[in-house]
Amino acid sequence: LRTGFGDGGSSAICYTTPVPADATCLDLFPSGSGLCAATPPPMVPTSLLVRRLVLVTFAVSGFVAFALEIIWFRMLVILFRPTTYAFTVMLGTVLAGIAIGSWLSTPVTSRRRSNLVGVLAGLELLLALAAVLSMWLIGRAGDVFAWAGPLFKDTSLAYFGPMAVTSIAAIFPAALLMGMAFPVGISLWVSDAGDEHAGRRIGAIYAVNVAGAVAGSLLTGFFLLPAIGGRESLLLTSALALGMGLLLLTQVSRRLIAVAVGTVAVGAFALVAWKTPDPVVELLRSRSAAAGHAGIVP
Repeated sequence: LRTGFGDGGSSAICYTTPVPADATCLDLFPSGSGLCAATPPPMVPTSLLVRRLVLVTFAVSGFVAFALEIIWFRMLVILFRPTTYAFTVMLGTVLAGIAIGSWLSTPVTSRRRSNLVGVLAGLELLLALAAVLSMWLIGRAGDVFAWAGPLFKDTSLAYFGPMAVTSIAAIFPAALLMGMAFPVGISLWVSDAGDEHAGRRIGAIYAVNVAGAVAGSLLTGFFLLPAIGGRESLLLTSALALGMGLLLLTQVSRRLIAVAVGTVAVGAFALVAWKTPDPVVELLRSRSAAAGHAGIVP
């Protein structure tokens, strides 16, 4: 327009040419003109059953997240002694993992893929395994100290550094998976909601997640830890994430793959849980051994 009619003529044509209110770019320009951007693919609607499973998953995830934080804190107190370092490292690692995980999973949700249910199921299964493995890593603090100690030798972090490395290695993978699952679940939950309902949907899923977190913190701190101890509490909490992952797998279209993944996940979870001793017992045993070698009565 500007080439043929100049600025004034172009403005006159734009203001006087009637355009229907519901006209799209392709109604005004040829499809091969290159003036219209590609239309993003529509989001695949999520079934009612899947949305209900996602809602339950978020409630369970809130429970699992705060239960794990309390269990990890109890274990880290043994590692860090009664200092503020235990809570600081635990909370900072969890929040960093959640933030980085959410950022990493954003490209997955933006593609509007139809297999987000499988992605969420896989993340829940991996979370269960990562939580169980955290016990093994915390219990192997002595080996981590032997490896990380020389890295911080003759520095101000000679005492804190090896302990922080152990804590981050144990907690960060599970926290990262928690963060990655959040955007995926929200994408499934609001997939078929219009703009007028999206806010209400997001508010509902945040509410059940926080309610689960409150229940997890209270039940773990006041009932689970005093009744069955740290190891069994962590195994029970991790089993909840495993169970939600298996439930979500039932909604995956490729049945053979879902059965294979579920079988491998259950087998790996059972093997790691069976082979992993109580990390608190391991830490106390290694501390007693170290004190004995030094000629100190623990």
